[in-house]
Order: sequence, then C-alpha cells, then structure tokens
Amino acid sequence: MEKLFVKYRKLGVSDLHIRGNDRLCYRKGGELYFSEEVISMQDFLNFCAELGIVEEEQEKDISYEDVLGNRYRLNWARGEKGSMLSVRIISEFLPEFPKELYAVLEDLYSSGSGLVLVTGSTGSGKSTTLRFFLEQYNQKYSKKIICLEDPIEFYYRKKKSLFFQREIGRDSKSFQSAMKSALRQDPDILLIGEIRDLESLQSALYFAESGHLVFSTLHTGNCVESIHKILSLSSREKQEEVRQRLSSSLRWMIAQELIKGKENERIALFELLKNTKAVANMIYSGRELQLPSILESSVSQGMCTKEKSREYWIQKGKLERI
Repeated sequence: MEKLFVKYRKLGVSDLHIRGNDRLCYRKGGELYFSEEVISMQDFLNFCAELGIVEEEQEKDISYEDVLGNRYRLNWARGEKGSMLSVRIISEFLPEFPKELYAVLEDLYSSGSGLVLVTGSTGSGKSTTLRFFLEQYNQKYSKKIICLEDPIEFYYRKKKSLFFQREIGRDSKSFQSAMKSALRQDPDILLIGEIRDLESLQSALYFAESGHLVFSTLHTGNCVESIHKILSLSSREKQEEVRQRLSSSLRWMIAQELIKGKENERIALFELLKNTKAVANMIYSGRELQLPSILESSVSQGMCTKEKSREYWIQKGKLERI
C-alpha cells in the first residue's frame, strides 16, 4: 500500500480513496478519477490493521509517515457498502503566495497577539496557508510555537523557533485538555487545528485576549459566513458576549479557495479582512453584512477581495481573464 502512496504522490495526486475489492479513486487538480488498479480486500484489511484500526470503530483520523518521510492524513470510516480509507497526500512543497499575504505577515510581526482565522472549504489549502505563516516565523523570530492538531499534518524543523506539536488522541485526550495545558507551557504562538465547538472558540479567544498570537481554521466560504458560524457555536443569550470578544481579539480573517490555473495548477484566491476599528464596530453591532463594502474600500490597509486576488494572478500570467 505504501508503494501505492508514493506512486500517486509522484503523479501529483492530492487524495486517494480506497476500498477493498474496488477500483482505486484519486483526485488530481481538483478533479476525481478512477484508476484501473483494484486493491484486494486482504491488502486493504492488512493495512488498516497496521494502522491500529479495529472493525468495531466507526471512524478514525490518523496521521501516517512512509519510509521516505512523506506525510499523509488518513480517515477511515465504515459505510453501507464497506469501509473506505480516504488519504490526503501532504506535500512539503509550499506554493507561491501573493504579496498581500506578506503584508498580513508584516502586520502580525508588529502586533504579536490576536486571533488569525483561515477559512475555506475542505481541500482549499487552509493547512498550507497556516504552514506558510509558521514557517515565516520560524525563519525570522525566536518563538515558542505550540501546535494542537487532529492529526498532525506537517512536521516543523527547528530554525529559529521552538515547536511543540501535539496530536489529539495520541498526546492529549482532547483539544480542551491540550489547550488548558498549553497555558502552562510558555507559548508565544498557538495553532489550534480547527475551531469546532464553543469550548475551542472560548479557548482561542482567551489565548488571543491574554497577549498570544493564535492561528486556527473554520470550514466557511467567506468572512461574513465565518462570523455567523462563530456566533452559531454559542447560545443566543451568549452571542452578544461573543461579538464583543471577537471584535476586540480578532486580528485577521483570511478566506480562501482554490481554482484551476492556465496550466492546470491550483491557484489560491484570498479574501483578507483586517480588524480595524470600523470592522470591529460592525462585528460588535451586528452589521457584518456590510463587511464586503469595507473590503472593497480598504485596500490601502492591506485588505483584499477575491476579485482583486484574481487580478493579481491574471497579471502574473497564471489565470485567464474571464
């Protein structure tokens, strides 16, 4: 099975979907294809057993590293017609990022605290963007960076910063206990893999409010949707409090999506929202539907719409003008 992973990695595949006694399915350039290769049920079950998967489990997230040191994120799940193993092939390669994202970095360097949310659908490159930010810090600053993930995707090598990476389920029983423990571990920067519930949201806000820089993700398409998703995690009675805390602790919100470029490569479009006084006031007062107009008129402050991001790649020759 490992040879299969290496083979499809070399072909530029991003995801594999494997069932026993069925044709292999893979995703490349955002499109799904069926291979002629059939994985035997015995090979499938043997590999799952090597991963520590037992038949009684309904689903399981696993990180995996092959003999060459390549990383994979795996999800095993039971279904009506048998189990499926979904494999995300994690690339060590960092793509080109637009100059607007470097402007965000410069602002973060000067502030040193606050909440940075990277949002987008599954497979939109959120983890790669987070890695870009942390690698930039690693190259330039001496920071202690704690990463809480489920599972760990990238391993960071020490350059200037000290990394402490913990996998939920293996190194800590839950995000909540890991975040509580992180308070006593002298962090400068905290990465929370995903804000999933009210407890993880409250922990992220608390860390940001206490002078730390916090990075996390949400599965939402744009900045307005992200605010609504955050509010939906709390009861109606608590939403005013969440608005107040978010409006004061948010630093940047980055919404992204991947589209196909001229040469079939994947290009990231970004929506960049900086939490200025005007933005904070809109979030606090419930007028977040007006944020798109702020994005349009605040380019000088580092903000960016996806339309402006698209224009950047058109000028670089990576996208066709529609």
